[in-house]
Amino acid sequence: SDLANSSSFPAEGLNTMSAQAGWPIIMVDHEVLPAHPRVLYQDPENIVPVDMLVGSNSYEGVFYFGQPPEIYQDMAVGAPELITKTFEPVYGSEVALKVVEAYSPDHYDGDAIQAFTQFTGDYYIRCPAREFASNRAGAVDGSVYLYNFAHFSVTDPVVRFGLENYTNTSEWASHLADLPFIFGTLDFWTPSGMKVTSANRAMSAELQARWAMFAKTGSPNIEGFAIWNEVPSSNQTDLGRAPDVSTMLFASGTGQMEAVPSKVDQCSSFPLAWSRVPADDDNTAAPMKPSDNDTSTSGSMPSLSDRFSAIFVVATVLASLIAA
Repeated sequence: SDLANSSSFPAEGLNTMSAQAGWPIIMVDHEVLPAHPRVLYQDPENIVPVDMLVGSNSYEGVFYFGQPPEIYQDMAVGAPELITKTFEPVYGSEVALKVVEAYSPDHYDGDAIQAFTQFTGDYYIRCPAREFASNRAGAVDGSVYLYNFAHFSVTDPVVRFGLENYTNTSEWASHLADLPFIFGTLDFWTPSGMKVTSANRAMSAELQARWAMFAKTGSPNIEGFAIWNEVPSSNQTDLGRAPDVSTMLFASGTGQMEAVPSKVDQCSSFPLAWSRVPADDDNTAAPMKPSDNDTSTSGSMPSLSDRFSAIFVVATVLASLIAA
């Protein structure tokens, strides 16, 4: 499309196209983006931050906002079939079975919605975030810090969309659930007639202080709170295994460093395809079958890193705004 004529394009049309696309896809247009962000991050003349703050929420996969709760529940119950149909044609039945087993409701006290929501969130965001943090830790001059936000509150998007009765865990945090805590807008997002709890106030104060300190100094560590360990610069793992890195877990009103071995196992079930650096004109978002000359066993699925790279760039800008 001709970007020069974009100002005359109807806003309704742009909104429709965005909704149909679902997630934003990185477009290498050779003007705003001269190359793929993964390439730019490795180029000393482009995006090479000294320190990095990387993270995700515990249940990022609530992407179906606006759907009746019953529809979402039906999707969750049918998740094993969906996973099989998605992974088997590209990666084979063995990989598909590993993913189905890794996110079986049996690991979630029989709760299909928890299993389905964490599967989609881990696949698109949390597992790529862990991989990204581990890879970057050995490449930047400073430090990389990894976190997971897992604190449920009435400001969570699931409350607005009638899914709160399906969140049977105090560590549920949907996509976007951390933003009111980071920006101090809990009063605005708390439903009418309800008050912000002391636990929510405390969590918000800690996140704001840590994010601001990181933006100012490159470290999210502040006096009076748990030490946030950086991701090791040398974190080599066995081929086909996700990185085993400790995470700052924000849950139950405060942050604590946690080892999450179960997440290593779950992330390892996915093909580690987000490390592939695509060609400049590779803007594909759908799963891709390995080419004939591809000797790897993981195939290639650039959508993982494409989407996480976009999220990380936005988060970097947000951190600088907090410090201002």
